[in-house]
Amino acid sequence: MKKIRQMAAIMLVALMAFSSVGIKAKEQPRTADQDVKIEVIHDGEVVESGYNTLTHHRNYVRSTNRTNGDEIVITAPEGVHYLMVQLDEFCGVPKTTGMAQQEQVEGTWRPSDMSSLEYGEALVYLMNDEFRFVIPSTNGTDASGNTLGGGNWPYDSRAFSTSGNTEKVITARVATEEEINARRNLALNPYDQRGNDNTQSGAIQRNDTSVFPHAFANRVTDNKREFEPRNAIDGFEFNASHVGFPYQSWGCGNENTDSEFSIMFGRYVEIDQIDITLRAQWNPPQPDNANDHDINWTSATLEFSDGTEMRIELEKLASPQSFKLPEKKVVSWVRMKDLPVSEETIPVDGRKKFSALTEFKVWGTEASYDQAEMPGGEQLVALAQKINDYWIRTGGNTGSDATNYNHGHSVTSEFWAPSVFYTGNMEAYYLTGDENYTDYATRWGSNNIYDGSAWNTNANSSRIGKYFPDNHTSFQTYLDMYSITAEGAFDPNDEKIANVVPVMEEMKEMSVSDLKNRYGYWDRIDFFYMELPNWTKMYLLTGDEAYLDKQRELYDDRKRELYDEETGLFYRDRNYIYDPDATYDPSSSGNNQKISPNGKKVLWARGNGWAMAALARVLEDLPDDREEDRLEYETTFKKMAETLIQVQGEDGFWRMNLDDHAHDIRPETSGTVFFAYGLAWGINHGLLDADTYYPAVRKAFLGLNANAFRPDGLVGRSELISAYPNPNCSLGIGSSQSYAPAAAVLFLSELSKLEGQGFVSDDVEPALNKRMIGAVAVKAGSPYAVVNSRITMLDENDALCAVAQNGKTYVPLTFLAMVYGEDQAEAITDVITHEGRMYAAIDGVCGENHRILSTVDEEIALVSYKERLFDPVIDAKLIALLEYGLDAGQYPERPEYEIRFDYTPQAEAPEPAEDALISVESSTSGAISASREIGPVNDDEVTLEFEMVSTLSPGQTNAIVGIGSSDSSYTAYAQVPIIIRMYKDGHFGAYDGNGYVQSAVSFTQNETYLLSVVIDLADQMYDAYVTAPDGKETQIADGFDFRSTAGALDDVGKIYLFNNDQAAGKYWLEDIFLGERLKPDADALLSVQSSTSGAISAVREIGPFAENDVHVDFDMVTQLSPTQTNAIVGLGSSGSSYGAYAEVPIIIRMFNDGHFSAYDGNGYVQSSLAFIQNERYHVSVHIDMGAKTYSATVTTPQGDEVWIAEDFAFRHTAEMPADIGKIYLFNNDQAAGKYWIEHITGADHLVPGEDALISVGSSTSGSISASREIGPSQSKRVEVSFDAVTSLPCDQTNAIIGIGAADSAYTAYSQVPIVIRMFNDGYFSVYDGNGFVSSDVRYADNTRYHIRVSIDLESKVYSVMVTMPDGIEKQIAKDFAFRATAQVPSEVGKIYLFNNDQEAGRYWLENIALRDEPQAVDTAELSKVIAAAEALDAADYTRESWAKLQETLNSARDVMSDENADQDAVDAAVRSLNDAIAALEKISVQASDAAVQALTEMVEKANALGSDDTALQAVIKAAQAVLDKDAPTSTEVVTALLNLSEAMQVLNTDESTDALRADVQATIDFINENILNDLEGIRPGKADALKAAVEAVQDLLKEENVTADQLKEANKAMTKAAQELWEIVTKTELEALIESANGCLDGNYTEESIAILQDVITNAQAAASNDDATTAEVTEAITNLADAIAALESVTLDTSALKHEIELVTEMVANIGNYVPSTVEGLADKLADAQAAMNAVTQDEIDAATESLREARLNARTKADVSALEELIAYVNSLELSAYTSASVAAMNVPYTKALMMLENEEVTQEQVDELAEDMQAAIDGLKLLDAEKGAAETADTAASDLRVMFAGILLLSVAGVAIVRKRRMRA
Repeated sequence: MKKIRQMAAIMLVALMAFSSVGIKAKEQPRTADQDVKIEVIHDGEVVESGYNTLTHHRNYVRSTNRTNGDEIVITAPEGVHYLMVQLDEFCGVPKTTGMAQQEQVEGTWRPSDMSSLEYGEALVYLMNDEFRFVIPSTNGTDASGNTLGGGNWPYDSRAFSTSGNTEKVITARVATEEEINARRNLALNPYDQRGNDNTQSGAIQRNDTSVFPHAFANRVTDNKREFEPRNAIDGFEFNASHVGFPYQSWGCGNENTDSEFSIMFGRYVEIDQIDITLRAQWNPPQPDNANDHDINWTSATLEFSDGTEMRIELEKLASPQSFKLPEKKVVSWVRMKDLPVSEETIPVDGRKKFSALTEFKVWGTEASYDQAEMPGGEQLVALAQKINDYWIRTGGNTGSDATNYNHGHSVTSEFWAPSVFYTGNMEAYYLTGDENYTDYATRWGSNNIYDGSAWNTNANSSRIGKYFPDNHTSFQTYLDMYSITAEGAFDPNDEKIANVVPVMEEMKEMSVSDLKNRYGYWDRIDFFYMELPNWTKMYLLTGDEAYLDKQRELYDDRKRELYDEETGLFYRDRNYIYDPDATYDPSSSGNNQKISPNGKKVLWARGNGWAMAALARVLEDLPDDREEDRLEYETTFKKMAETLIQVQGEDGFWRMNLDDHAHDIRPETSGTVFFAYGLAWGINHGLLDADTYYPAVRKAFLGLNANAFRPDGLVGRSELISAYPNPNCSLGIGSSQSYAPAAAVLFLSELSKLEGQGFVSDDVEPALNKRMIGAVAVKAGSPYAVVNSRITMLDENDALCAVAQNGKTYVPLTFLAMVYGEDQAEAITDVITHEGRMYAAIDGVCGENHRILSTVDEEIALVSYKERLFDPVIDAKLIALLEYGLDAGQYPERPEYEIRFDYTPQAEAPEPAEDALISVESSTSGAISASREIGPVNDDEVTLEFEMVSTLSPGQTNAIVGIGSSDSSYTAYAQVPIIIRMYKDGHFGAYDGNGYVQSAVSFTQNETYLLSVVIDLADQMYDAYVTAPDGKETQIADGFDFRSTAGALDDVGKIYLFNNDQAAGKYWLEDIFLGERLKPDADALLSVQSSTSGAISAVREIGPFAENDVHVDFDMVTQLSPTQTNAIVGLGSSGSSYGAYAEVPIIIRMFNDGHFSAYDGNGYVQSSLAFIQNERYHVSVHIDMGAKTYSATVTTPQGDEVWIAEDFAFRHTAEMPADIGKIYLFNNDQAAGKYWIEHITGADHLVPGEDALISVGSSTSGSISASREIGPSQSKRVEVSFDAVTSLPCDQTNAIIGIGAADSAYTAYSQVPIVIRMFNDGYFSVYDGNGFVSSDVRYADNTRYHIRVSIDLESKVYSVMVTMPDGIEKQIAKDFAFRATAQVPSEVGKIYLFNNDQEAGRYWLENIALRDEPQAVDTAELSKVIAAAEALDAADYTRESWAKLQETLNSARDVMSDENADQDAVDAAVRSLNDAIAALEKISVQASDAAVQALTEMVEKANALGSDDTALQAVIKAAQAVLDKDAPTSTEVVTALLNLSEAMQVLNTDESTDALRADVQATIDFINENILNDLEGIRPGKADALKAAVEAVQDLLKEENVTADQLKEANKAMTKAAQELWEIVTKTELEALIESANGCLDGNYTEESIAILQDVITNAQAAASNDDATTAEVTEAITNLADAIAALESVTLDTSALKHEIELVTEMVANIGNYVPSTVEGLADKLADAQAAMNAVTQDEIDAATESLREARLNARTKADVSALEELIAYVNSLELSAYTSASVAAMNVPYTKALMMLENEEVTQEQVDELAEDMQAAIDGLKLLDAEKGAAETADTAASDLRVMFAGILLLSVAGVAIVRKRRMRA
């Protein structure tokens, strides 16, 4: 590569010797041809002209739209690019003038006399030969059509005079070498103009950006001239103000963090310093100036065209701030970005303070192309991303909407253009791995869904559309996206390619002649790019070679007609094929011309770009063994490349006509980037010689980077959609189309690999996956393979690896069968057996379907379609990743790419309502207005509300609302007493007496603001409030006086909307209301945004209510006039989700005829009840669920109740609801929030059951009651339960329930011992001894409450619990005393229901039950013992004793779970279990041989004593018993030995001290040898105690005078220590019990018992962690822990609601076949979960399970009844269809087929079935018999045959339809 660059540099130097572009200028002798032509042109006509100096007296016409003003045109001599220009005596480079006056801001100055300002020439660079300057204005539109915001003229007021016929002088000359090469401010250009980035002006619309330097910015404050970017390079540094010249600057509004400013030089320059002057209006004369609004930027980033950046810190200085570059840079542009938004606000209005750029200077000298350095690979990738991102972010340069996926086009209009962009977008993905690009492609495809299922291609229907190559451009991306996401075998039905494959399959079978002549247009070279790559991609996905055959056939046809053999280039189509005898028609702009203006060929650059790029893309995917195809394509490609480098411009660009540079000398981008891509690709792939072609690639990049790649990422200077070189088209820096960024990304992708010697991005997995399509890679020793970009196992069941043998790679035969098919696998002859499995040589699959075996890094065997699929240099990262995948079986984790683009849907521009008051055409006087009568109202205080909208930007808005008297007719603002305005400062203002006061409330365009004006007519004052879209209300006028110049106001009766300076219809007022509006309550259900279908609604759950009689009440309000109102309320089931009115069974509406109406079965019935806006109407709906009817009344604001529906039928098209559970508010055609309903209530109208105890007629004494025997009870503790209902409102209810003795006959309340009542205060209350006690539990009418009364007859107290409708039980009485005046009953046996003062039947009790409470059984001790037993470990005990314990434990558990077990059974179980625990035998460690031998010797010694001492004999016997065991334990042996030693010492009281010493020493020796030499597993503390005891004895032995008693006592202590050492303290039980206890802490127990348990756990853990704890300590801890667990007090749980749901759902599951499958999916699982939850330990778990099961139950929907359809189908099948006319049978075909399919669809609704049955019956009724004559003519060979064929087709379609339904269901 170094050699390449050296050669390139040499060639560039040679080429530059002949160019005047971008090189140091050399002064030439002045000759006539050095004269500079100057012209003034108006409307295409030259009105003034001259050379070098033009003096004239014409009054200039300023332009308001870039086409209607005067234009100065300067034409340089051929080859000249630098001119010294002065366009006006008062416009140019400002000179230093006489006196200057210091400004108020320190460090700033201004001219003391503006008239003394003088100007000089400015040096400008011309990219072409023309300099065009349009005389600007402050009004009108800029070049892009943006409306200018007015403001101040940024030029000297004397410049470009429009009156007085003053003398004007324009000068222009060729710059000298000294002037050009001097170090200077390279950014200076006082003639730069905003808007010429993409302009079309003048008669031939060619005002492109061709004069540099040029300033560009992405936004301008208020779109005003005084803030345009050109102001920052005009040479003026006066910065203490901003009101206009000479204080003009660049401003960006300072509200967006992405604002940026750029200087483009149009060529390469060498820079060393940048000076920045900020506007400095931040030091006002008053300390607290409310208008202080300037602030400096604190920092910025300078970005350069070479890809580098420099962070700078900015200070609060008025003087220029200089930034020296660390080293000189050769650049083509500089960008200032990352400008922070101010945190400070302007005191007067709260807006952010502004920053602005007064002047931006770039110091340096000219440079040449050979001085510019090529960026590195990383920088080129970053540039590619910037370009791709720009096009996405701006919606294809259409604005700022990333969701404009088709870039201003549509699927049916120029769809090929955005489709080309996506080919580049996919390359950006493969280059970077950034998944934002595939996400964007997916959004595009999903946005273009066709026929509801697949991605649209616009190749779906019409003759031209289906086969037109332009419409196949999208195929490339769709196929790429499919290959990325596909799993398994090729699926032509995948949504991405379902519209691609059929078209290509059809075309594959067609002749080219048919495609051209019958089915579309195939006459363009464009189709090479749009069409050819698709065929190679399809081959790679399918392996079908026919795709490659068709590709070649199509290519040959186009080449045969359009190829120019001489140049090796292509004509666009036959209309441009060279005819030397033709004449060029200038009026054609080049369209359909066979010769250029200079008599040469018309070889269109972009057309040839399509061809060259297509050849590169085809060759990249073409199999190597398509040798003839490859030779043809490569030959054509190379010939094109050879010609192209000969016609490339010295600036790096190609011109639009490749054969005629002078046809249009302007550089063009789209052809250039395609050619540069092709050349770079050719070098990278070895087709083109680097030494020959790299200079052209380099030159192209440098030219593009200087003059086409705009700093923000736009690729400009691209000819827009065209078909030929159009000299009248725009080629400005902003001129772009989707193909330009696509080709740029393709080019930069190849160039980055060329410059970076391969991929520079780290995330190369996408690139590897693309390369591996259709390929297979394996590696010897690896069990993995890469197949079609996916890593897989060679064998799914075993880890079989590839094997290298005899120079070949072998893989399992089953793997080859899986990949290539069994037939190909079985045909392989080179087969070996490896580890018992059949292996085959992988090269056995090569030779067919273009498969070639190659190797990568000599280790990886690769089967592909290429001899060399990977380039070892360029693809080094891909190869490394492939090897990693084959080694690891997976690729490294890829980076996560967060979504970087804003896909927020763009808000639609609002439209005024029908009754809106819309602004009329503006008038400069402002006196023209729209107005409306709204009164009169003459109350002292009047409220007026209206909504206000401006569709203009704030900077363009000046909407003025006036309010006046009913008889007014104002013609001037001075007459209007009350004025509110939206002003062009972006804020609301109001008029206070003598002037406007602007508020801090800002507004934005296209938003609706509610204005409320409260007018005090008495004091002639007003207040005003603005409510923003977010609902925040702000006061903008407080006690403002009426305008002083206006007359007094006697009434309010007219509203005005003035339009001061804009077109009609840009502002409007709507929803104007005079009076105080109602406001919706906090709980109101407000209407949402309207939909034309009416299907959009606000909705709320209100139930479910499933009784026969349901009541729903609500208040209804409309804020609109009756003629605008269409508010529709629907009632439906709890599981509903209505999307259309036809689905709603019950409908009440306020209609636009001004009346209420309701739906009766088949249609609306309008009532006579009228409504008005801003009034509240109460609607009450009574629903009879059994009869499926409803009635409705409306109560007016005056209190009149009116029936609007009586026994109306549910809507016949709606599914009958199983309950009433939802209320809907539909909004058919108005803005959101204009209607609402509130105070919504609903309830089942409960009726008493058959067994209910119903209240009888009332009595004033209250002694009349209904009563029922319910006993007598049999025990002293009794529970009485019942459900209580009142159907009266709470304030009318006084229902009293009494409970007493079985034989009672109470006639007065005082006799009743137990009394509960529902009182008229709305609360439950209970009688406690001497009076009622009111609870805090409320009740409601028509609601069922379950009441439990627990009665203790011994204690003479009772408690009462009430279960609320939500299932929560609340206590309303605890241990209340029986009524003091009543006799205490000996049993309970009767219940009373008293009715004190209401009619009979308004209260009732039902489900009455009495239950004797059983004697309590205390199971605490049993629970404790069971826990202790469960905590034991089987490993610690003998098998026999453990088995007996388990048997006893199981019996205890049975007793514990037996609800009928009495106390005796429980106590017996406790005793048995304790005995079994005590009987457990522990397992100990087997004693060592040495210990056993020691004990044997000790026994022999004891026997030798011959003593008959009983104690000694007993110890000897015990020791001998230990010795007789087969495997005595260590504990047994040591214990026996120590006991024997002690007994012998006690016996030998007369033993000498010496003998005793010897005996003690023997014990010490035993301990040292058998115990202390192996302490593994021994507790350290016990071991230390034993050591201490031994040492104590040893110390005694050393004393000469030690007594025998002392020795015996010490020996005893030593023996005890040894015995404790061997004591096995098992903590397994304790540790298990601790774990169990910790689990109890989360249980549903009282806080007190949990706290006790926690303390006990803490103590137990201390014992468990103590190594020296004794058995007694551990046992005590176990006992305490078991006691604490047993003492836990449970919290009562209520499972009644859950039980009820389980019962309901159990029945549903048993009949699951009756329900629509999708609605009961998982219902059985839900039921199982609920049943398991019955054992839950918390109420929250039970409640959650109840709610989950209830929701699942309510979602269930019963299947539709299809019997009617089945009968109709059977009837049709019985007919002899040949007897009917073909037309009538065909008509029946449609519903018959649908019916067959519907029978297979279990999800179908009843409505759909009924509707189809009606259609089918109508079709049957429409069957027409053949008449006699026709019957004779239509024989069996015709009509009958046709009918049979038709019906066979119907049946086939039916089967297919069923299959489709099933397939879709499976997918779902």
